[in-house]
Amino acid sequence: MDPVEVGNRIRTIRKQKGITLEKLTDLFSLGKLSNIEKGKIPVVIDDIKLICERLGIPLEDILDQDKDHIIQKLTGEIQRARALVSMGMVKLAKKSLLEVSKVAKNHDLKHLKAEINFHWGTFHYQLLKNFKVAEAYYNRVVFDTAKHQHVAVYKLRALNALSCLQNELGKLSSSLKYNNDALQFLRNNPVDSNDDEVNCKFNKAIFNVFLGDLDSATLYAQDVLTISAGNTRFQVVFLTAIIQILRGDLVAAEVNLHNSLDFFLREDDIPHFLDVLKTQYFLFSKNYEKYKENMEMAEKTTLEIISSKLDDQSTISMIEAMHTIIDHNIKLNKYDVVQVFIEMCENLICKAPKDKVHYKTYYFGAKMIKKTTNEKPLIEWYLKKSLDYLKDDESFEKAIILHELAVTVGESDGYFMKASEIFYKLYQEHSYDLFMLKPMIPKPRF
Repeated sequence: MDPVEVGNRIRTIRKQKGITLEKLTDLFSLGKLSNIEKGKIPVVIDDIKLICERLGIPLEDILDQDKDHIIQKLTGEIQRARALVSMGMVKLAKKSLLEVSKVAKNHDLKHLKAEINFHWGTFHYQLLKNFKVAEAYYNRVVFDTAKHQHVAVYKLRALNALSCLQNELGKLSSSLKYNNDALQFLRNNPVDSNDDEVNCKFNKAIFNVFLGDLDSATLYAQDVLTISAGNTRFQVVFLTAIIQILRGDLVAAEVNLHNSLDFFLREDDIPHFLDVLKTQYFLFSKNYEKYKENMEMAEKTTLEIISSKLDDQSTISMIEAMHTIIDHNIKLNKYDVVQVFIEMCENLICKAPKDKVHYKTYYFGAKMIKKTTNEKPLIEWYLKKSLDYLKDDESFEKAIILHELAVTVGESDGYFMKASEIFYKLYQEHSYDLFMLKPMIPKPRF
């Protein structure tokens, strides 16, 4: 049922009968009655029945049963399309979204357009990685003029999704803008959705970590802890541990990492388990002599997961975990371990061939060659392969690789100048710990 259409019919009939809203306030508050007529809240049949009885009209005068049946069926189909998108079933998701879009257009169901456009945006963002098209769909939601609660929910989600999308593109200033817009929208348009509030504030904490504003990050993380539960709560506990590492509070961080590790292992949540494991490994690497046995156990656990529990959804997390191990063993000059893990990373590239996480595999390959045989043509090959995965980035990582290419092959291709330009744009100074922990920081969510 379209809340706007229902509200318009009630208002029209009420005015025709010369009845003011104030005369109906024994049924509901003036605010609720006004919101019903403006279509700002979902239709509740029992509420409409009471209003119809007071107006002396049959329920059928307000409700279009044929259209309501279409809306009810379409709502179920939209949820099916959403599920197909979340499961990564590209062809079926596209077919389902095309069908619901056609029905909504044919019946002029304006209050469902925002939801459908949101799912189209997520389809292009998460499944096709077509960020420009996804951004266009999310902006359609943001600028939707329909004035009721259902649309408001998806406006908030679209703003939050845009902040995640911009972050994935490496555009932190844009992601912060959309995140701030989402929080402001939430303050001005309270929505009955705890998950959306959690996601917006959780992302704010993450972006503040990226900025190095650890005080604000801590405040938002603590706020989310009070309103979250289950898996989400332990993602916040994990983020808190990262903040504590950056602050130098390693004892508290170790406790939070241990608690997170236990939870994700119990839940068989391998991607998050691996993220915590590699962060714990990084923490231990700060005192190698004390935690040597713990680190060797973490390496062994990583290998066991590869052989027994690795699935397609865990591939990227596993590669990132191995990158942490590789980086530490390069520092220890343990190149036999480095070689094993680099080869394992290369073998996993086929499972997610376009993901930019692979840049680090080749970057570490270049570092290993530089420290062993120092064959410049091979170092250059590895560095250029690494850059292939960072074409659209303007990140510190890309700048560092460009700088190393300049050192390796000279300035004939302008590598040093390109690196300098990126460093200049990234005015915010990042510490080494933040640089190393960045891949482990929980991904923004919507």
